[in-house]
Amino acid sequence: MSETFEPDGQGRITLGMEQRRVTGIETPSTAVVIGMGSRVEIWPEARWDSYNADAQGRFTEFADRVISGR
Repeated sequence: MSETFEPDGQGRITLGMEQRRVTGIETPSTAVVIGMGSRVEIWPEARWDSYNADAQGRFTEFADRVISGR
């Protein structure tokens, strides 16, 4: 789900009920905000932790293959 948001005067954005439902961000909960430049992603903490652990493993495997020439 991609949407454009304008932050308020304190730099905050508000996720509507539908964005929270689709992403699995419940109230109250902890979210992870990651991004670069003008783009950010907002993840439920547990889902990010799982994705990140898997991505790190895949990156390590790929890097090992590149370095070894396989």
